[in-house]
Amino acid sequence: MSQHPYFTIAIPTYNRAAFLREAINSALSQTDSDFELLISDNASTDDTPALIASIKDKRLRYTRQPVNFGSLNNCTFLLRETRGRFFILHQDDDLLHPEFLSRCRQAVGEQTDVSLFATAVYSGSKPEGVLGETIYLRDPPWFPASHLQKATEISGVDAAIMQLFSLPFVCPGVAFDTECLRKTGGFFSEFGYAGDNITLARIALCGKVLYDPRVGAFLRIHKSNFSGQISLDKIFACRREADRIIIGYLDAAAPDWPDRARICLNHLSKRRRGKFLAEAWKNNYPGLLKQLVAESIVGKSSIKKFGVHLFAIFLKGKFFRVVKSHFRPGKPSN
Repeated sequence: MSQHPYFTIAIPTYNRAAFLREAINSALSQTDSDFELLISDNASTDDTPALIASIKDKRLRYTRQPVNFGSLNNCTFLLRETRGRFFILHQDDDLLHPEFLSRCRQAVGEQTDVSLFATAVYSGSKPEGVLGETIYLRDPPWFPASHLQKATEISGVDAAIMQLFSLPFVCPGVAFDTECLRKTGGFFSEFGYAGDNITLARIALCGKVLYDPRVGAFLRIHKSNFSGQISLDKIFACRREADRIIIGYLDAAAPDWPDRARICLNHLSKRRRGKFLAEAWKNNYPGLLKQLVAESIVGKSSIKKFGVHLFAIFLKGKFFRVVKSHFRPGKPSN
């Protein structure tokens, strides 16, 4: 195996022997063989060590931590050990399409300023059959379908803006430029949810983003997923704080980003924008986001914007906040 592989596939794991073999097999089945597979075992108490010992492949490097030092530290350890140009964080219960790496290499080509490559991702409880009731396609970036017939370049600013409203890029269907990831501080996890949005936004602002509309990964949903163990109140509180942080990044990198946000938002249906606006009022998201979404729905008319704000928070007891946000939008706040 090369000492400087093009890719590193990194699997942090803890007590997931039931899913881990499938995850490893999907990594080792890549059609592009120029990669290393790193596995960091966070002191599992199940059959993980025996499972790893049964797999003989020179591309695999396994480290068993002496104690469980948390999921973030486990990911940070893997990033520190990485030798590849691109880093793929492959959770121990997910699957990669066999052509994920080859599609990434083909899309990147000779370019040196690609900070992020991402693909469409299927999500659900079982990977069998993409038409099954338990399977759905994660949100793609907001572009007309005609723009998504092949690997498409997305500006870093646009990709960062998307993180304010959704999560269109989802691991393991993401390949990070390793040096960009290290330079920007690795994986953000100062609070319990929406750290992925922050990580993706700051990586996107480092360079170009390439998006391949073909499905490149499967994100498994089950009862022990982290996101399924926290309350909705916690989720929305983290989203609010993440949006505030991402807006700060955008203000520093591209002060005119609100103009781009208006264009990006127009690719979403009005129904979806209205749903987001209602969520934004219910959970007190930054005022600037509410203003941008309202404008994208009804234009810049003050009366119409006021009306759509009122509709979004109808019967939610937040009339004063609507008036204050409309006439004195000020700076985004928690």
